[in-house]
Amino acid sequence: MMNQVCNASVSGMRAKIYLEQIYLPIFGFIGIFGNLCSIFVQLNSRVKSTFNHSLLTLSVINILFVSILILDTFDLDLNLENQVFISLVPWVWHPLKNILLCFETFLIMSIATERYQAVRSPILFRQSSIRESSRLHLLTYILPPMVVSLLVNIPKFFETELVTLEYVDAASRSHNYLD
Repeated sequence: MMNQVCNASVSGMRAKIYLEQIYLPIFGFIGIFGNLCSIFVQLNSRVKSTFNHSLLTLSVINILFVSILILDTFDLDLNLENQVFISLVPWVWHPLKNILLCFETFLIMSIATERYQAVRSPILFRQSSIRESSRLHLLTYILPPMVVSLLVNIPKFFETELVTLEYVDAASRSHNYLD
């Protein structure tokens, strides 16, 4: 019985290594490449609609989020010599991942809402999009997801804290490390 539990634990660790260290970066780079292609197509398109602006914003946010996930697979915070990264974790890295994830999710919901309005009453939507500027579109469909994602993730800034560890080396010198 104990042998089966150990085998399950080892195979679970192997699966975690394959998923996090191999597959996530591979598919992440494919996703970044796809988003870069999408940005290229959107920027070279003759149609400059507010919907395209929303898709461009979503592509940029997705590239940032996937890049952070790929960098996270390198376990930079586990190396105590990497003091710069460790000091950034509680104030930048940890909250930024969650803010970008929420922003991406809320932006998708905002785009879906805009598309719903365009399908539900296309003539009214077309008339309002001609009258209204892209600045109003920014204030209506892009800025609220950004603000809400920041507000929802304020507690993420208080979840982690830096701890100073003291290490005495072989020459009896004391070194302080952040963890």
